[in-house]
Amino acid sequence: MKRSASTTTLVLAAAAGGILLAATLHAHPLPPTPAEMSHRVTTWMANGGSHDLGVLGNDMANVNSDRASQDFEGFFYDCTSLDSDVSTILGHKALPDGNMQYHWVASLNHLQRSATACLAGNFDLQDAELIMASTEVQAVRNRMSELGVTGV
Repeated sequence: MKRSASTTTLVLAAAAGGILLAATLHAHPLPPTPAEMSHRVTTWMANGGSHDLGVLGNDMANVNSDRASQDFEGFFYDCTSLDSDVSTILGHKALPDGNMQYHWVASLNHLQRSATACLAGNFDLQDAELIMASTEVQAVRNRMSELGVTGV
């Protein structure tokens, strides 16, 4: 349900000359309450957001694991998978909370740069971008927790 401030009609009458002036004032919609935003984010999670978070989490864990174990064949496979998954997720519905969406897009951009650097053999940049992506994903998760969204 969308809340909005009421519309008010203001009528002014001039004392001299009997002039009647009317104006309608329209208020902007009020921002959603935390409960409303929680519901919107929960809906986003139920409609694919939770899946996307899981896919990216798995991709990031696989990249880190294979890099740490020096399984470079698996590492390059994981980077290719990460790149493909990020490209797909970029086309999905935006988060309903502007702050979360900002961090979400930033995380996806860092992940895409991480995958590109990985495939080019630039492992230092790959690591740095993956760390920045993790920080952005954590900001999204923190905001969800603030809103009481479960399953984060």
